[in-house]
Amino acid sequence: MKFSFSRSNLDLEAKFLQRCFEMLPGLLSWLAIIVFIAFAVYKPFIASGLMIAVYIYWILKVLYLNLNLKSAYKRLSVEEDAADWITRARGLNDVSEYLRHLYLTDIVEPNTPEDRSMSIHKAEIALLRKTKKMPMLLKDIHHCLIMPVASLREKELQSALESIQLSTFHPEKIMVLLLIDETMPSSEQEAVKNIQESFKSEFFKVMLVNASLTEPGLKLSMPQALNMAAVKAGEYFKSEDISFQNVILTVFDRPCFLRHDFLSCLTYTFMVNPDRQEAVLQPIPSYSEGLLERDPGSGFSQISSMSFEAAQAVNPWSFSYFLPCSMSLELFSRTGYLPERILSYRQAFSYKVLLEKGDAFRVIPYYSRYLIDAGLEKAKAEQAWAAELFPIIMRGFMKTNALSFEQKLKRALFMLEDLVFKATWPFFLTIAGWMPLFFLGREFSDPLFYFNVPRIKGVIFLLSFLGFLNVLGLSLSLIPAGKKKQSIADKLKKIPGFTVSAVLAYFKTASQYLLAQTRMFFGNYYN
Repeated sequence: MKFSFSRSNLDLEAKFLQRCFEMLPGLLSWLAIIVFIAFAVYKPFIASGLMIAVYIYWILKVLYLNLNLKSAYKRLSVEEDAADWITRARGLNDVSEYLRHLYLTDIVEPNTPEDRSMSIHKAEIALLRKTKKMPMLLKDIHHCLIMPVASLREKELQSALESIQLSTFHPEKIMVLLLIDETMPSSEQEAVKNIQESFKSEFFKVMLVNASLTEPGLKLSMPQALNMAAVKAGEYFKSEDISFQNVILTVFDRPCFLRHDFLSCLTYTFMVNPDRQEAVLQPIPSYSEGLLERDPGSGFSQISSMSFEAAQAVNPWSFSYFLPCSMSLELFSRTGYLPERILSYRQAFSYKVLLEKGDAFRVIPYYSRYLIDAGLEKAKAEQAWAAELFPIIMRGFMKTNALSFEQKLKRALFMLEDLVFKATWPFFLTIAGWMPLFFLGREFSDPLFYFNVPRIKGVIFLLSFLGFLNVLGLSLSLIPAGKKKQSIADKLKKIPGFTVSAVLAYFKTASQYLLAQTRMFFGNYYN
């Protein structure tokens, strides 16, 4: 498929389509708000009915996200306690013998985390054998980790490399590429080089790549720098006669601390999935306990603003823009690397593969925690600008033959609904939902309205309360349990502060989405 994954250098037809799709999200978001206000003032009875429908829809949506998230965290808690990922990956070298060993030594107690984890493990192996797409040998797999170092934080960088060194996956099979911003002071660059020297004997390779990671006020040169690093990594693996299919490439935002089993879990998930060469893998987002201990109000505000994105990270139709993405180096190079001049470049890469591969493409979660609290501020500031992907993806849907019309329509509506939802729902939940109640008195002249107005008010009050509790529950489900158990009284004392923080956070996030869509409507872009 010949398609420009960009809004630049387009022909007249593509430019026209691009502008139409750029205007659509903002147009729908503002229409939803303005039309509802008009109904609330002039037709409050109809507006009340619409508001009840909206409340029911949003309660069901947030409940779905909540259940989806809790299901993922339940699986995560089971696997954290029970799974030995590197042993499982090693067992895939000889599946028949490994399965025989599992059944002969299956002495775990029923209905325990170990039992549930082992049942999932056996089911994954059975599916793998059925497809006959057996994986490569564990000894042949290498990891390539790309970590940008835009500013030197020696402790952070040191801690990141030490965590990789202590990984249960063999460090001698891991390549680490440190992307150094060429605008960094020479003293800081020298410090990074010293850290590289101290770790180079611990890994397969530690490579420094000088690149422009920032432009004045922007961070859109990052994809070019990451692509440069991937090309250099590919050249090195090629010189070592290592197949790109055996290299798992992971792109990070910054040097970050990884759990000891992070890479082992990623390796096993990559090996056990038959579609490993057509898939992007992403971890489960998590928050450290220290996030709330440092500043409860600010921490809960940050968690609230990211709750929908974290919940959708385990949705197979949702491509994350704030989690590291992993894939085979073969897929990365074959697809043409990361789209450049796009802010949410990892999300864009996933859609780029989708347009080419269609249903063969998968986004697969792997059940290892990835701490995101260190990058929340950046993610919060940039999440709304992922809307700029929408018109590009829509043009891609019109070009590709890899997806059926029904699939294109479903995914297009999914993206559009998500954008409008995030831009408008706090307004409806907290302000617009109450507007019809102030104007319903006009309808008292009609007996039908007279007797139904109190009922309508009661339903709106109940649904708004349930809707807010549902959203609050979604945020609370992301907060890790503290080391010290808290009394019920202590928890109740925090509810008012959490509630205020959540409301402010959701309004801020929604305003960012609405602003981004409005600016895109008028042709004002991030870059």
